[in-house]
Amino acid sequence: MGRAADAARLGASFDSTVRLWDVERGVCIHTLTKHQEPVYSVAFSPDGKYLASGSFDKCVHIWKLRCAC
Repeated sequence: MGRAADAARLGASFDSTVRLWDVERGVCIHTLTKHQEPVYSVAFSPDGKYLASGSFDKCVHIWKLRCAC
């Protein structure tokens, strides 16, 4: 689980996706799907513009986040 510096967004997953959550509303605002195996690690960049995710598929994906949700 990773949390954005603004504390408004959270990234977490137990499957092959990364889900971005709006912490205040408690709703999933976006699902990222590129991994083929379970995701075990997510981290936001300090400025909150990027998210890195690591998976058992031996891949790390860097996601550019377009919204300030």
